[in-house]
Amino acid sequence: MRHIGVVACSAEGAALCFETICRLGLELVGKNDHPRITMDAIPLARWMPAFDAGDHDEVGRIMVESATVLALVPNLRGAEAAVEAGAHKITIPLSASETHSLKNVRRTHAQMLEETRGIVALLRGLPKERRPRFEGGLST
Repeated sequence: MRHIGVVACSAEGAALCFETICRLGLELVGKNDHPRITMDAIPLARWMPAFDAGDHDEVGRIMVESATVLALVPNLRGAEAAVEAGAHKITIPLSASETHSLKNVRRTHAQMLEETRGIVALLRGLPKERRPRFEGGLST
């Protein structure tokens, strides 16, 4: 298991889910091999009217609205696959040191800059409604 998404109805609920997932993950896969966990807490005022009306389909839609498909891509080919898969956000890993970059993505800083330029060109060529957000994640 690589990722667990938690959509909760309150910050307290999200925290309890996170704690439970961490404890179970520790038991199942060990302390250094947990899945990536993302969380969102939707205010009660947003979904309670639908819940009170018994419209559980609408409650589900509201909960799913917060779901974001994330993709960590090391190169243009990965970004192309992420776009094809419908990712909402693409992150490219950028290393603070050249040594780390070579070990992490097997590319120099100059090569990663070229990959980034290629990804930007790819995304700019997409219609706005299909264009995922793009960010760099700095690793040290």
